[in-house]
Amino acid sequence: MVPADPGAGLPIKVTQGWLRASHRAEDPELTSDMRPFHLHSKIESRLPGDVYDLRVELLPMSFLACRLHELPRN
Repeated sequence: MVPADPGAGLPIKVTQGWLRASHRAEDPELTSDMRPFHLHSKIESRLPGDVYDLRVELLPMSFLACRLHELPRN
């Protein structure tokens, strides 16, 4: 988050997203190479120590921040 107005100190959300690994099932009819479509209708269990492929869509985005703004690094 960055301040909406340098003087106001009120943050605005720039971006957010997440995918539960247990909800990784994709709809084969709606999924494409660059755009996975997750069903979120079936829970797939996971085992500690196992490796799983998780596909997420990354949308192009830009944001212009004022020189006085600091972006948090967390």
